[in-house]
Amino acid sequence: MPLRFPALALAVALLFASAAPSLAQPESVPLGDGSSVTVNQYLVETDGEGRKILVIRAEPEFDPEPYGPVPSDSYARVLKMFCDNLVNNSWDALQEDSITGVRVRWDFTPTQVNEEAKANGITFTRFHEALFELRRDRSCLLMPSSVRMDDLAPVLPSGAPAKLEYAEYGPYPGELRLTYRYGSSLLEADQAMLERSAIELCILHADGILKTHAQYYPQRDIRSVTIVYYRDEGQGQATTRQMSFPVFDGVCQTGLSQMLTDAIRSAAGAA
Repeated sequence: MPLRFPALALAVALLFASAAPSLAQPESVPLGDGSSVTVNQYLVETDGEGRKILVIRAEPEFDPEPYGPVPSDSYARVLKMFCDNLVNNSWDALQEDSITGVRVRWDFTPTQVNEEAKANGITFTRFHEALFELRRDRSCLLMPSSVRMDDLAPVLPSGAPAKLEYAEYGPYPGELRLTYRYGSSLLEADQAMLERSAIELCILHADGILKTHAQYYPQRDIRSVTIVYYRDEGQGQATTRQMSFPVFDGVCQTGLSQMLTDAIRSAAGAA
């Protein structure tokens, strides 16, 4: 069921009309999973290519990281629901002002305390951020932060039309789950080709994400990678295919030799 927040839609319309960067009163908005955020500010940014982005500054009414840091992508699905409902309620105003994307940023102070910093009178704050492109169907398309924006849809040697949409921890302990929007029919796709492309993505995307997580989130013990292909069939129907790989020493294990692994990276321009 869509979330309702007419005050937000009105605030967005007023933002475009008067260029006011802040709300008169902060607005508490439910996220659809029982949690809420307080929206404090709207801004419109223009990037180097002239594209306008609506920036929403908010504070979560909960601690997103009670047991230590987690990637922003871990909250991407919740933030997408938030973005979809805001965009759906404010579509005409967004189109009138040529807004092509939405960036949601929430700032918070984690409840997990750094004792050394506390002893020196220092308080750490953190933020999570998610970038979305606006689609013609009045929805938000996530641009995951785990991979460079220009590498979300790599040219795979297998030719698979896959674009990364979610990079998140999966439902099983130690699972990293990478979900790709698939550009053609999964019902008609060759299974051998899907397996080849999953191996390629394990090398081209998963290894890089694993390296980043090991550097910034060492408390997360990732033991497997699942590549998920997703195809929206319309009318609430979807087709998925998935393949899993073990992780050893921070590397996605495909079973290929180093020579073949290097060849895949070279063919994709990632050598």
